[in-house]
Amino acid sequence: MKRLLFGLPLFLCVAAGFAQTGGKVWTLQECITYARDNNLNLAQSRLNVESAEIDFFQTKTAFAPTVNASLFGGYTFGQRLDQFNLTFVNQRTTSGNIGVNGNWLLFGGLQNINRLKQARYALDANKLAVQQAENDLSLNLANAYLQLLFALDRLSIAEGQMSLTQNQLDRTRTLYEAGAVTRGDFLNIEAQLTREMINKVNAENAIRQAGLQLIQILNLNQDDIQIQKPEMEIPAGAEELLTKSSFQVYMDAVALHPGIQSAEMSMRSAQKGVAVAKGAFSPSLFLSASYGTGYSSLSQRITDTLVSVTPLPPNVYPTYGGDTVAIPQLPIINVNFQRERTPFVNQLQNNQNTQVGFSLSIPLFNGLANHASLKRAKIQLLNSRLNVDIQKQNLRNLIQTAFNDARAGFITYQANKKNVDALKEAFEYATERYNAGAMNSLDFNNAKTQLNNAELETLLSRYEFIYRIKILEFYMGKELTL
Repeated sequence: MKRLLFGLPLFLCVAAGFAQTGGKVWTLQECITYARDNNLNLAQSRLNVESAEIDFFQTKTAFAPTVNASLFGGYTFGQRLDQFNLTFVNQRTTSGNIGVNGNWLLFGGLQNINRLKQARYALDANKLAVQQAENDLSLNLANAYLQLLFALDRLSIAEGQMSLTQNQLDRTRTLYEAGAVTRGDFLNIEAQLTREMINKVNAENAIRQAGLQLIQILNLNQDDIQIQKPEMEIPAGAEELLTKSSFQVYMDAVALHPGIQSAEMSMRSAQKGVAVAKGAFSPSLFLSASYGTGYSSLSQRITDTLVSVTPLPPNVYPTYGGDTVAIPQLPIINVNFQRERTPFVNQLQNNQNTQVGFSLSIPLFNGLANHASLKRAKIQLLNSRLNVDIQKQNLRNLIQTAFNDARAGFITYQANKKNVDALKEAFEYATERYNAGAMNSLDFNNAKTQLNNAELETLLSRYEFIYRIKILEFYMGKELTL
């Protein structure tokens, strides 16, 4: 008995210390907002959206022409053909080339257009996937929040039962010392108090476990957490919601479910992927243009011209009459050119060349790579269609389960509530009989235990019903609140 009396304040101190730790008091909405801003998995999903935005931007820029510039400079040794003088030389040559070329795809089987649509659908799918991840996180938080609320109410019931038994023990001790009750009755009440102390410890452990689960979902760096404890009443309109069929609830939810919408966008993206793969079989028409110029150390220009004329004596030939004929000769003309290396800037101007043209690429055979890509795209499309059906099936199953659980939970809650009301009257009657000495302690403890169990069952069924109703309301587009 001394150990019992010593242990009771210890348990009360532990409970008080636990209630005073944690600092901030969290509401469900604050938990949801914080988790959405700090959850690591959500951060990864948002990075996927950024990556999809880059892909979408890249598909838009694919419509623009590609332009490349080239620059070369170096030395050449050995015999080579000088492209500027069209002569073979065998000496070290300094040369350089500058060029710009561009290609513009005019038609390529509509691949770029389909890639743009494919990337647009993929971006929308990633955005909707983030919304679905936020919804899943919100539901997990609501479940953990309700579990902690249930644990707190369970502790309140345990403390109330223990306080009641403690008062009963004090009264029984007085009666026992006065000889009005037997030692067995006193020990039975004392044992009941010990069991209820254990129930209280279990309830405190459940609070810590539920709090830890909520802390881990929030990714908080702390050991305990305090939450706001609202009045957990049955939501208004809950009975009206249960009058609907699960199929009606599903039809309302399927149009709002971001996971299904994300899967449908992924399916549309896969459809455009098939169109892209088919476009690879089409000829491609390009408009090409290029500009270039160059420099060579062998290139020279004339700076001066020297002309020398050397006259020749006439040629004298005899005739048949004995005379001679003098025929003059053309003078020898020598032309000498003075040259210098053509300056760099002048060569760049003189050696310019420009080209504009069209090219048509016709795919004939590339190892059946296009056929393989088309088959893979079709398989991806089939897989995405199956994923849409799977998402719809999972949502239908979840709503059916939540709907049936909510309906059964409501009936169970009503039955448990009636049972608690009946057991409360029975316990009050048992208390009167026990106080009057008409009931032994064993029967009294049995009545008290039945009431305690019924209160816990009622509490559990109420939380279960509220959670299922909140799931149904959430999937029907209502805000998740308590």
